[in-house]
Amino acid sequence: MKKEVEKRVFLTDEQYKSLLIKFNMKSKQPERQITSYYSAKDKYSKDIDLRLMQTVDYTKVWMKRGKMHDYHRDEFDEFKIVPEYTLKAIEIFDCLYDFKTKWFRERIEIKKQPYIICIDRSINYNAIFEVEISDEKIEKEEGEKLLNIYLQELGLEETPQEIQNKIYNNYVSNWSRLDFPKNEIQWLHNKGEY
Repeated sequence: MKKEVEKRVFLTDEQYKSLLIKFNMKSKQPERQITSYYSAKDKYSKDIDLRLMQTVDYTKVWMKRGKMHDYHRDEFDEFKIVPEYTLKAIEIFDCLYDFKTKWFRERIEIKKQPYIICIDRSINYNAIFEVEISDEKIEKEEGEKLLNIYLQELGLEETPQEIQNKIYNNYVSNWSRLDFPKNEIQWLHNKGEY
C-alpha cells in the first residue's frame, strides 16, 4: 500500500487551455477513461472505495482508504486486466460493492519527479488539475509543502475542500439524470463527442 499526497484545482476553460500549452500538451490526444466508483457494502468499511477504470487498451482496478478529497489517503496497489474481462470483473464487484457513480473523463498524465500531474476534463464535471506525490520517502507534511510551492509556481490556487466536496456531492447525487454518451465503447475509441 502506498501513501499519496495530492492537491486539486478546479479549472476554468482558460486555465485548462493555458496548462495544455504550458506543459506542451496542446496537440496530445488525451486518454479517454470511464471510471466506475463502488462503495463497500460492509458498514465498517465505509471509507474504502473501489474503482474500475476502462480505457481502450486496458482496465485498471484500485482501491483507496479515506474520505474523498482528503489530502492524505492510503492507496492500494493498482492492477490492470485486459479489456475482455472487464464485464466479468464488473459482475463480481456488483456482488460485493454498491455501485456509486461513473465518470467519463479525458486525461493527460505527466510524470515530472517527484510529481504525477493529471490534467482532466470530465463530462458534466469540472476540468481539474491534480498534482500528486506518491513517494514513501517524502513525509506527508513535506509532500504538502512541495505541492503548495509547485502550485504557486504555476500560478494556481488549490480549490478549497469544501467546494470540491460540494461539487462532488452534487455530481454523485445527480449523475444518473445527466446526459452521457449512449455508446460507451464508441466514446472510448474517440468516435463520440466530448
